[in-house]
Amino acid sequence: MELNSPKSPPGPVIRVDIPVFSALPAHESDPEPAPAHESDLERASVICSTVGIFRPSPFAVVICPTLDAAVDMGGSCSRRQWVLLVSGSKGWENYRHQANVCHAYQVARQNGVPEEQMVVMMYDDIADNTENPTYGNIINITNGPNVYPGVSKDYTGREVSAENFLAVLRGDSAAVKKTGRKKVIESDKNDCIFIYLSDHGAHGIFGFPHSTLYAHDLINTVNTMSCSGTFSKMVIYLESCHAGSMLDKLSDSNVYSVGSCGPDEYAYAWCWDEERNTFLADVFTSYWLHHTESSNLSLTSFEDQYSYVKENVRNAVKKRRGKIQTPSNYGCKGMLKVMLSEFLGDSVSETLTSQPLNASVSDIADAAEVPLIIQENRITKEQDPEKRQVLEKQYNNLIRKRMMMDEVLQKIADRIGALGALLEKREVTRTYELKVVAEHFKKILFNWEEEQFVVTRSHLQVLVNLCECGLEVQSITEAITHSLSSTSVMKSLLLLLLFSGSVLIVLPIRLKYYLIPEGRNWVDAQAYCKATNTDLAIIKSNENMNKLLWDSQKDHLTFSAWIGLYINTSSWRWSFRNKSLGSPRMWSSGEPNNVGGRQECGAIYSGGWTDKDCSSKNSFVCFDDTKSGPERYINISDGMSWHEAQSYCRQYYTDLTNTLDQTEYSTVKRFYNLAWIGLFRDSWMWVDKTTFSTLSWIDKQPDNRLNNENCGFLNNSQVGDALCSDVMPFFCYREITRLKQTVRLKIQSTDNMMDSDVKAAILEQIKLKMRDHGVADNITVKWIKQPNRMMKKTTVVRREVLP
Repeated sequence: MELNSPKSPPGPVIRVDIPVFSALPAHESDPEPAPAHESDLERASVICSTVGIFRPSPFAVVICPTLDAAVDMGGSCSRRQWVLLVSGSKGWENYRHQANVCHAYQVARQNGVPEEQMVVMMYDDIADNTENPTYGNIINITNGPNVYPGVSKDYTGREVSAENFLAVLRGDSAAVKKTGRKKVIESDKNDCIFIYLSDHGAHGIFGFPHSTLYAHDLINTVNTMSCSGTFSKMVIYLESCHAGSMLDKLSDSNVYSVGSCGPDEYAYAWCWDEERNTFLADVFTSYWLHHTESSNLSLTSFEDQYSYVKENVRNAVKKRRGKIQTPSNYGCKGMLKVMLSEFLGDSVSETLTSQPLNASVSDIADAAEVPLIIQENRITKEQDPEKRQVLEKQYNNLIRKRMMMDEVLQKIADRIGALGALLEKREVTRTYELKVVAEHFKKILFNWEEEQFVVTRSHLQVLVNLCECGLEVQSITEAITHSLSSTSVMKSLLLLLLFSGSVLIVLPIRLKYYLIPEGRNWVDAQAYCKATNTDLAIIKSNENMNKLLWDSQKDHLTFSAWIGLYINTSSWRWSFRNKSLGSPRMWSSGEPNNVGGRQECGAIYSGGWTDKDCSSKNSFVCFDDTKSGPERYINISDGMSWHEAQSYCRQYYTDLTNTLDQTEYSTVKRFYNLAWIGLFRDSWMWVDKTTFSTLSWIDKQPDNRLNNENCGFLNNSQVGDALCSDVMPFFCYREITRLKQTVRLKIQSTDNMMDSDVKAAILEQIKLKMRDHGVADNITVKWIKQPNRMMKKTTVVRREVLP
């Protein structure tokens, strides 16, 4: 078939004639009930998506009209122009983000956008910052003008949040958390909205000072507003790393967006100012503002601006070896023909005065390097040896914390059996799942908004990879929680992070193993272990294996014994959104049969579905959720493994094809001899529902030689598969909480540590902090004295727990 998608991949593609089942009139198909986790806004989006003739993707609630229709839709913005400017950061290291916003404000005001139709969100800690050598002054380009005076700071400090941003955009003043006036976008169907955001970002994530904006929430909000007709046209400019991942699934109707870089690229800072010891601007923002100031907006289209910005940003950044930044645009490309004046006002003269862009390419820096560059410069300039030592310690601590995060993410990936997630760079498709996992990470492990620069883009990429590799969200969140049972991780978090207010204190759990020599089948063995201990033994590390051998007083096992390893061969589900298999099920006769013990992926065959080894190379069927009828299903004849095929389909289309009803299946199967579809099931896992990964298999196992060999045993430190009805000894395990755990914490305080009131207040803060994070009340916190009887800034935390 012919493909119209700009994402059309290379490779053979054939036409498939399929009756149209996904394009139903609204009255013939009731809206599907929204999942329990969705907000009212998201449910409105689901309902809205059934109003038209097509069932669109979960993100595009309105189909983009033709180019001409998009330009004419609603006419020009005949009533008002709304401008929403957001800096999502705080701190001197992020000077440039607030400078960007202040500069954008001045440009819009000079072009005639009324102040009452502009909303500005910025933390406002830069102009009067103690590090600012020019008090009350913010500039956005070397030797540039002060862009701070007159800026209407509608939301400052903790009011600058993701929640408030979405409420302001929706015009929902009741949802705004703020004292005083709650200024919001009060647009209607005739109005235009221009949004500019500037901060740090990662795949599907944009930062705010104390919260996080997720692609899931931005997409749902904008698409629902588009569906409900609360504006005529909307343009979004977003400055951050991986900006494209926040925008690439927006509605294709009346929304146009430009990201500072593609989904897999970084954004770069520039304009280093030696006097201020910071970067003044970002490359992308500098060029779009410069072009806006230098153009007649009534004669300049968004297409003109995009072409200018894309070329200049790419050229500026590539002058640094190995650096790539390509601004990318999304949404309704028909709006490329719209003039800038519809959103940013008419120029008061043919062109506005614009400062020349005189930044040197040597000034360009990766956003992740910026805090280190600034700290290095502070160290170089500091003359006081003691103060320099403090600065050096801060620098080293940041490096050490980042390395600690590397270790924590490795522990999580190792526990869940997804070490590939440490190296992969997957695209964000499961935006809601990413939000759930990221929020759990912040709550349980480390809040990257409260302590900046520790969690980097590469760390957050691991969370994306875990969400995209077919794992259930519960498995990922459990792995995050259990990572804290690692003694090294717990100590690092206690010593480095306790007073950041972002770490859950979890005392390490020790495992005790018991060998039960009495022979039982696997099910009876598990029942015995649950009744007397915790469960059948789980062995997730070499440390666990050594402990098992020690507890059983064995140098090695010369016999076979059950452990808590099993495989659920009935856990088949669809790759797309991890949906359950449902019905009808069209397995071929005798399938699935798990021949060889490794058949965990599904394919379509002439006689029905069949299970295959995921590593085998086959053709495959993708589907495009934005299309219907003959163009919905795409066959790719190139041979790939199931996981390679899944990545390919997700990159170029929506996913491997998901559920087919009988009529669709009958039509599709005629075109394929054997091809991957989106079927897969769980691999081997432990009884605590985490994925098996650590131990090695006995040679040529698992083999499912006798069929239904779905239970795991241990022999000589290796595992094998066997019939669950076989009888053999078994290992149980029990979680033992330490009776006493002592942790020494160094506290930095400017108060008099000999003052009894100060000491009591600090101890109470520690206890409250632990209680807030779920640590039991049976905690003793007290001061200790060193042998020289001098009081040290040290506390001892003791936890008494009955066995």
